[in-house]
Formats: sequence, C-alpha cells, structure tokens
Amino acid sequence: MISRLRTCNPSSPAFPSAVESVFYDLAATEAAPDRPSSSVQQGSSVFQRAKPGPITISEGLFLQILQHLSTDFPKPLQTRFIEAVLTVSTKTNSKELEGVGLARFHRGVQACLLMEELIDAAAMLFQTLESRSSGTGVSSDAFIGVLQSAAKSQFPRQLTAVLESLLEAITTSAAMKMPGVEGLHLSDACNLLFNFALVPPQ
Repeated sequence: MISRLRTCNPSSPAFPSAVESVFYDLAATEAAPDRPSSSVQQGSSVFQRAKPGPITISEGLFLQILQHLSTDFPKPLQTRFIEAVLTVSTKTNSKELEGVGLARFHRGVQACLLMEELIDAAAMLFQTLESRSSGTGVSSDAFIGVLQSAAKSQFPRQLTAVLESLLEAITTSAAMKMPGVEGLHLSDACNLLFNFALVPPQ
C-alpha cells in the first residue's frame, strides 16, 4: 500500500484515482477481521462493504499511513507535520461522524507527498547555497530568494502553488524574526517552510 502511494505523483491527473484505489483497498483490509496489520504495507482484495453508510477507514490506520509516508522527514518535523495534518483534517471534516473518508484521506496523502517534495527541493537548494557561503552561513533572505526563483522555473505546478502561498506568508510575517536568521541551518530552513506550508490562502 505504502509503495503504491509513494509512486503517486501529486501533480499527475491520475493521482486522485490512484489514491482512491488505495483507500478502498485499505477499507477492505480493515473490514476483514483476519487480516494481519502488516497488510498496510501490501495489497489487498477488492473492497466489499461491511455495513451501510459512508466508506471510511479508522483514525488509527490513517495515522499509520501518515507516519509511513513521512518517515523520511526530520523526526521533530514529522511529529509537528502529522499533528498539523490531523488538526486541519478534523476541522475540515466536522460532518464526518466516524472514521476517515476518502476526501480527508486524499488531502492527508497529498499533503505528505507535497511536503516531502518541498523538503527535498529546499534541502538541495540550501546545500547549494551553503557550499558557496565560504563558512559564513546562509541568510534567510538568500534562501527565500532562491526558493522564489526555483518556484517560478523548476518546481511542478502543484508544488509551485504551495510554495507561492507560503513564501508570500513568510515574507510578510513577523515570524521571520527567528534564531539563525543570518546563519540558517538546514533544520531552521525546514522548520521555516513547515510553519507556513499548511497555511490556507488568504
């Protein structure tokens, strides 16, 4: 299951159907009482509705999926990210009485994959700047400037949309007054991005 989600490109037109397929397979896995928990990592049979009503998966299984998809994030960042995704998902799905529906699952998976792309891209840009800094460190202004340039020229459309909104928030927010603003470390850069990555457009 996880490998299938990891091969999904959030910018691809096929992304929604791929996520939907995994969601129904997960629902089938949970609906079968004799299924081992390890089947989250594997495939499963065609979904059969166990009871009437909306098809959902449990909060616990949703959390497992988020943890697996964000396993390569820096650990403190992973914890904050999952908490934020769960909080946002809960607020935007107040009408769901029980479990996690397809729309909420889709948003969570999409957030994980986009954040992973964002972290990877930012890390590469940061390391390039760091290698040219001659030991003086990377300034936040230089880092954000490079991100803005990359957002216009080389990032996928969907990731660009995420970057544009968070960069706008960063450059207009007092939150830029943070430790290491003149000598940014990679962990600072990741935290800076995360602080705004899930901010809804104004």
